[in-house]
Amino acid sequence: SGYTPLRTQNPVQPEKSKSCEAGLKSRFLDNRLQLNVAAFYTDYDNFQAQSSQYINGALQQKLNNVGKLRTKGLEIEAQAMPVEWLRLDASAAYTDAKVVSFPNAACYPGQAQTGTGCAPSTNPVGLGNVQDRSNTQLPNSPKFKVNLGGTITRDLASDLKGVFTVNYQYQSKVNFDLLGNPLAEQKAYGVLNASASVARGDVKATLFVNNLLNDTYVASCDYYCYYGDQRSVVGSVSYKW
Repeated sequence: SGYTPLRTQNPVQPEKSKSCEAGLKSRFLDNRLQLNVAAFYTDYDNFQAQSSQYINGALQQKLNNVGKLRTKGLEIEAQAMPVEWLRLDASAAYTDAKVVSFPNAACYPGQAQTGTGCAPSTNPVGLGNVQDRSNTQLPNSPKFKVNLGGTITRDLASDLKGVFTVNYQYQSKVNFDLLGNPLAEQKAYGVLNASASVARGDVKATLFVNNLLNDTYVASCDYYCYYGDQRSVVGSVSYKW
């Protein structure tokens, strides 16, 4: 991961995993109700992940062997049509992604001054200041995700059809930094989207409202943090031929 004398002495090792999954896909009530369930469990050895680190005074991306990682969870998807003009969608996921062993992780910037487990390495190669990130949550992996939606399709007139959709997405808190920098944590948040369209023959007009409640959230972080979309209203007209 980059060419320096220290890194050539510590090459990134190959990542290996063993996994199993069990699930169910089903339809009920004349196909008006669909239910899918899946459970999974995976063990990783030498899991590879990137982190931002100060190396020789410069901020760089470095590929790391985390060591042992274990991820397990449950995913549920459901779709229902109680009446022909209404469709309801729901999905939920629980993921427990844990770094089982990562004893010689680098310290995040400024950690040495906070007294939170950052200390000089005892490794003969000399890794600088390190911390033990064993038994911590994997970054970019929220424990809970929920998606709820509904779609109404109605005839507005003999030659006019309307489709109205609302969707809510929620996720629990997440940290984007492999090294556990508390400044890279995003609290739990939810986003509400909606759309409405009217079609006549081959012409369709649609209005989208994204992030209806104008919530502010961070979507990802590497060198910098990138914020999710603020509330926006977008219209479109399409013609099918």
